[in-house]
Amino acid sequence: MKTRWTWILVGSALLLVLFTYLTEPARGVRVAGSSGAAEYVPVLASQVSAVELIRSNSVVRVERSADAWRMREPVTYPAQATAIEALLASLEHLKPRRWMPLEEIGGSDALKAFGLGSSATVLTLETAQGPWTIKIGNPTPLGDQFYFQRLGIEGVFTAEGRVYDLVPLSASAWRDRNLIDLRNEVVDHFELRRKTPIEAVRNPQTHQWQLVKPLAARANSDRINGLITTLQMTPVTGFVSDSPFVDLEGFGLQAPEADVILGSVGRTIAQLQFGHAATNAPGQLFVRRLAHTNIVLVPTPILVLLQAPLAEFRDRLLIPPDWNTTGLQLQSGNRQWVAERTGTNWALVRPQPAEVDPLEMATLLNGLASLRIRDFPSDVVADYGRYGLNPPMFSVRSASGTNQSIEIQFSAPTGGDTVYARRSDEPSVYALDWPEVELLPRSIGQLRSVTISPTKLQRVTIRQMGRKRELERAPDGTWKVLSGAPGNLAAPVLDEIVYRLGHLTTRRWPVPNEAQMTNLPSARELDHEVVFTFADGAPIQKLRWRILTVNDAAAVTLLNLDDDPDPVGREIPGGLYEDFRREFSAP
Repeated sequence: MKTRWTWILVGSALLLVLFTYLTEPARGVRVAGSSGAAEYVPVLASQVSAVELIRSNSVVRVERSADAWRMREPVTYPAQATAIEALLASLEHLKPRRWMPLEEIGGSDALKAFGLGSSATVLTLETAQGPWTIKIGNPTPLGDQFYFQRLGIEGVFTAEGRVYDLVPLSASAWRDRNLIDLRNEVVDHFELRRKTPIEAVRNPQTHQWQLVKPLAARANSDRINGLITTLQMTPVTGFVSDSPFVDLEGFGLQAPEADVILGSVGRTIAQLQFGHAATNAPGQLFVRRLAHTNIVLVPTPILVLLQAPLAEFRDRLLIPPDWNTTGLQLQSGNRQWVAERTGTNWALVRPQPAEVDPLEMATLLNGLASLRIRDFPSDVVADYGRYGLNPPMFSVRSASGTNQSIEIQFSAPTGGDTVYARRSDEPSVYALDWPEVELLPRSIGQLRSVTISPTKLQRVTIRQMGRKRELERAPDGTWKVLSGAPGNLAAPVLDEIVYRLGHLTTRRWPVPNEAQMTNLPSARELDHEVVFTFADGAPIQKLRWRILTVNDAAAVTLLNLDDDPDPVGREIPGGLYEDFRREFSAP
């Protein structure tokens, strides 16, 4: 018990010491001189509310407000807190090395030799305890220290030169170098006045930008946010004029190259006018800050971003990133299918229920989400037919979900690798790259799952070079030849081949011209077709394989699922095809 009370008393004492240290004024230190000593009392940086610097005939004054500093003289302007705090911290830890009384240096008339005459720099710090003032003189002969006087103490001190180095040579040194300050601001309005003006507003729920001028369209939110960030990070490299009465024409500001306005909740928080390049400062251009009516210099590259064409400010994604659909409807010609999502699983519900290949569905969803608009050929369209969109080659619609239902229509490829597309909620026609669209699954044959149990296979019908052969599984699981050439049939071998065919990872692709494919010389020469028929209750009743071409790497085939008349193309790897050809042929 005694030990516990001892620790409590020790802790209380430490807290009292800490409180006293933080609240009491800084304690003075005695600095020895040749004849006696002087007491020097430093200043606590946290207690300084204002700093005033008088150099020759110029006055610089900055004041602290909350945690921010603001310049009041020679102009009202945001101040550079980092530089001011660095000087105050250096003054707080300033430790004089030596003190020289007046009689030692030859009296007051000798102060001029130390740079402490009437033209000396005077630094005053205002605190709750009163002003704290020093005069700053020249560096010492060796240059590692400087001379200064503390108001109220006769004589001259010397100290290390960091304070001397941090005293600004001009008012500009303490000015905030940020072109704009958006701290604690939420920008929801962006306007860029130029030859082709742009205006955009930000949706408060989605935080996405929407163009309102020169047209209503989805905006490139990353572009606008990046530009605002770049403006905020662009440094001011020079201060040209603070007068509101200047010749704007001479700076290219009578008719600015660009005028940027940023707003928040119905008010303007920043406006910048960009003029021409400065002839005497290569790589810099003139900018007028309307909030302070002053003209500054900034690096030239920012103007290039502001002069980007309108298309660069438009959203290049065809599908919004928050398009989280729970249902899809795909239309290709007169063929239509509908898939619905339950949790993370998809299933076909029309024209008949069926399982969906998860890999192909992921390819479709990810492919749609990544489609990028290459160009904007038209925003006012009288006839969508001229773009191949009436009717389209195929379309995809979100059938349900939290978002508004959106239909995306795609044309057939035109003009090489160009595909035109439109959204049902937007009037514009967009140009896309055909290779990106071509990868999208767009038929039932591509999206249905073909992963089935080999034991469900009941019959195999083979047609080859005018010959026909039929195989059938007996109730005991063995196989027999119903017609055609006899042979030994091993059920495990056949099941293994069917299993491997059902687990292929090669992509399926739509076949736009079936007759052209089946009339290939290699297809006529091979003349090989195999139809798998499965038992009732299996996810698929029939798979029809037609061999088109064969090489060492793979066999290219046409695959029909059930009664779907539209085949899809699919490759069978070379090794698997050799087993397929050996077991499923009609000798």
